Amino acid sequence: MKQKRDCIDWHKIREEERRLKHDVMAHNHVFGAICPRAAGIIHLGATSCYVQDNADIIVIRESVNQILRRAAIVLDRMAKFAEREKSHVTVGRTHYQTASLVTIGKRTALWAQELLMGFKEVEKLDDLVTSKAGFNQKFLISGQTYSRQQDVRLIFALAAIGAAVKKICTDIRVLQAMGELLEPFEKDQIGSSAMPYKKNPVKSERCCSLARKLIHTPQEALSILGDQGLERTLDDSAGRRILLPDSLLTAEAMLITLQNVFEGLTVQAANVARVVREELPFLGLEKAMMWLTEEGVDRQQAHSVIRTTALEAKKRQAKEVVQMSDLLQDSFFNSVRDRVVALVNEPIRFTGRCESQTVRFITEELRPAIDRYFDPNAAEVQLNV
Repeated sequence: MKQKRDCIDWHKIREEERRLKHDVMAHNHVFGAICPRAAGIIHLGATSCYVQDNADIIVIRESVNQILRRAAIVLDRMAKFAEREKSHVTVGRTHYQTASLVTIGKRTALWAQELLMGFKEVEKLDDLVTSKAGFNQKFLISGQTYSRQQDVRLIFALAAIGAAVKKICTDIRVLQAMGELLEPFEKDQIGSSAMPYKKNPVKSERCCSLARKLIHTPQEALSILGDQGLERTLDDSAGRRILLPDSLLTAEAMLITLQNVFEGLTVQAANVARVVREELPFLGLEKAMMWLTEEGVDRQQAHSVIRTTALEAKKRQAKEVVQMSDLLQDSFFNSVRDRVVALVNEPIRFTGRCESQTVRFITEELRPAIDRYFDPNAAEVQLNV
């Protein structure tokens, strides 16, 4: 049997399966014909799932390990981008509206944190599956199949990675629409057949599309678990044969595409700086409110005055450039005017600990987490489509 292990006659197996309508028995018959002395003991005392489920666990172990290796590369690329942009000031967005300044590096670190959390869920599963596939650990009790809870855990972990990627790539698409980021656009790439000037974020869109598929698969996995009757039915069989390989391949394709995005993601620095300049006077008012409150001014009074000042200035901003000094003309701001005007000349001071938080997250959490799986010699990926 060992000598003939790799003698697989797929054509003959297909013929036997067509005749027998049973995949494992088709293999038994063909392998028995190749190894006639062993024919009588092949599959001795076992059910089909004894073969299939253990084989599935081994395949899942290898597949999950590949997902982790790929995710580690993606996290490395994100970390490098975050480190490069750790002090690059940009306008934060809450409710998709202007908010306090952050750095592009801090924003990227937050994206990486989302993906890293999904990575860690898959890693937990990898440790479990690896021990089972190595047969150092086993299910102490089972019916004909291992519990399909194991499949549910896998699908939920992949869905978590999908959700993280969808959030990241949706943000990139929004920021590209705002003119702040640009995903890689190759020399001969065509953005639109009708509008030659377009640079559409098709790679980020593809990631979102693949992620959506992963996000929706847990319901199917739960249904497969719930429909598994008594010691075993075939309710799980056809669905699992589609669900498991498709989900693993989808996750791999999504991560490969995301790797390509971060290997070529660029910051539209001039536009980022322009937006920061336009919004700084209004962000300076937030600091004015804090300093006035520290000096004993009623916070609600300060909030009311600043709100009125800011909303009136926003109306003017459509027609003219609004300067910080224009917003602080009222005597109400006398005690803080000079400090606020000086502050807006150093936008980085509005970002607090963004830079140090980014460095600490990458150094103390991200790098140690991926070290087990990361290949420092991993090449950049080239997409064929």
